[in-house]
Amino acid sequence: MNLQPNYSVRLKPEFYDEFKIKYPQAKKFFDGETYSVRELYNGDGGVNDNFKIRGFALYWFQCKMFTVVIDTKQTPLRRQLNNELGKNHPHVATYAIRGTDNQGVVVTSTHVKDICHARLVSGYKWASVTDVALHVGNYFTTDHFTEEQESAYKEYISWVLCKSPWAMSFKTKHVWVATRYGIEMDVMVSHNIIAAAAIAIRLGSEYKDFSVNWKFFMKNGMTANQAFLAASFTNLITKNDKQEISFKFHMGGHHVVSTSQRFKGLVKFLENGYSKEEQAKKPFNNGSTRYSILGPISPEEPNGAGLVGAVLCSLPVYANTVGAWGAAINIKDIPAFVEQFKKVYNESI
Repeated sequence: MNLQPNYSVRLKPEFYDEFKIKYPQAKKFFDGETYSVRELYNGDGGVNDNFKIRGFALYWFQCKMFTVVIDTKQTPLRRQLNNELGKNHPHVATYAIRGTDNQGVVVTSTHVKDICHARLVSGYKWASVTDVALHVGNYFTTDHFTEEQESAYKEYISWVLCKSPWAMSFKTKHVWVATRYGIEMDVMVSHNIIAAAAIAIRLGSEYKDFSVNWKFFMKNGMTANQAFLAASFTNLITKNDKQEISFKFHMGGHHVVSTSQRFKGLVKFLENGYSKEEQAKKPFNNGSTRYSILGPISPEEPNGAGLVGAVLCSLPVYANTVGAWGAAINIKDIPAFVEQFKKVYNESI
């Protein structure tokens, strides 16, 4: 069978000796590891063609030396993803999806050092999705975090994996496993939930102070759910050696919540999780090329029922400056904000 982009392939044993001579640096190929085809030289993927493997983009390999994987004896997806990333920084997002196409061939779509999780979808010709893996380990080995950020992110990962509304999306439940080997997701969960769960994990690595702020609010009396919502819209700043809260009202598409959503809906989601109707939707295992993040969590209602109208009333504020992205408000009295936030949050349950 000819090779094609995204096909999973394995080095044929009869070419081990020849391969060792031509590519002595590619030692990982000799223990049955599977890899994903990145691109073809001529385009047909036949015995006279050459191709590149994801993670080894400098080299053209001979197609005749590899066989297409159609069995279940594959390299675990988390390990294949780690092999392709190596010791490099994972950028904003590094993740992979594996499944089978309509010919029964194993196909693997890996996204190393991507800008977000926008491509966490199955291919159009995929018959099923069997595995999804996320990488977070290299954030802890590339000086990405300060010690405070690293500690907070590990605590945050543990909450997302085990206690958050997205916990159902993860087979991996231990932060030690997640940070060393990667995170395995449950493809029997709906695509909307899987995609949001991947973004929720990413928040603490893309926005390095997010987990620190989340932990700060918990230390000041909020629950983990309350702290998640508060940290989603705030920054902690220091002025004259005193901490203040500033608000960020525009996060683009890199978050799972938005100020345009109904505040009460966000609270009910964090306390009760996804609706039964949302959980019953077609699992990602069946393949899916589109997903929705905000709608399944809380309806959008930009006119008055969001964060500003619900929480910021009666708070001691200053520097109310309205710009293109909304109001920028700084709050000096953090205990007052925490108590007001908890009050409105609890009244919305």
